[in-house]
Amino acid sequence: MPPAIALFIAAIGTYALAAAASDWHFFMEHPKASLFVNILDRQKARVFYSVFGLALIGFGAWHWF
Repeated sequence: MPPAIALFIAAIGTYALAAAASDWHFFMEHPKASLFVNILDRQKARVFYSVFGLALIGFGAWHWF
């Protein structure tokens, strides 16, 4: 995988992790994210996005090195 793509994936993971940790209203109310907020409650959706963000960061770091 090209390093630029790995870095992009890690950046998206960082964004998702920051949004979950900071409980950004605009992120959680986005139509694509609100699917998880409606299925789960907001706190569980934050946990989901935290784990998802960490997984993307790990995936990007794994392919970067």
